[in-house]
Amino acid sequence: MPAHEVGGVRLLTSELAARESSVSGADGQEHLAWIVPALVVGPRQTILEVEIRRWQDAGEVVTSSRGDSHPYFQRLVQGCRLGIVEKDDGGPGVSMVGHVVWDAEKEWGTVKKADLSDLDRDLDGDAKRSMFGWGVESIGTRAELWGDTSKRCNYLEAQFDPDDPIPPLAIYVLTRVLPVLAAVDKAMR
Repeated sequence: MPAHEVGGVRLLTSELAARESSVSGADGQEHLAWIVPALVVGPRQTILEVEIRRWQDAGEVVTSSRGDSHPYFQRLVQGCRLGIVEKDDGGPGVSMVGHVVWDAEKEWGTVKKADLSDLDRDLDGDAKRSMFGWGVESIGTRAELWGDTSKRCNYLEAQFDPDDPIPPLAIYVLTRVLPVLAAVDKAMR
C-alpha cells in the first residue's frame, strides 16, 4: 500500500482495492464511477476512510467514514468534497483549491477561497512545492491557468493527470483534513 506524507498525516492508497460502483455526485446525478479507496492516518487517533470517485470527465474526493476519529471530522463525511473536472480540450484534470475554514463556536467548517499563503499555513510548509511532489503539474489562479475572466478568476486551481489518484487525494488531505485536524488540536487543549 503506497504511503504519502501530507503535513504529518499519512495518506495510504490501494489501487488493488479499486472498484466500479454507482455513486450519487454533488451534481445530484448518478454516475458509474471508478473508486480508489484510501486511509488517512494522523495524530489524535485520526483514521479516516476517503475515496476518489472518477467518472467520465469529472469526479470528487470524499470522506466515506470517520470511524472513531474526533466528531469534528463528521463535517467531512457530510460534505466539503473536492470536485474534479477535465478540461474540455481533453487536457488534465483540475480541482479548485479552496480550504476548510473552521468556526469553533459553531463547531462547523466551510470550504472557502484560499491563496497559497493559506495553504502554506495549513501545511506548515511550502504547499506549492509539496503539491508538485504529489504529482500536481501546475497551480495558479483560474486567470493565470486558463485566462478566466469570470467572478471566480482569482480562485486557485491545481492541474494534474486525471488518471493519477494521488494528486487529488493529497490536495483533499491538505485542504480538508489538515484544517479540521488543527481545529481538533485547538479544541483538545
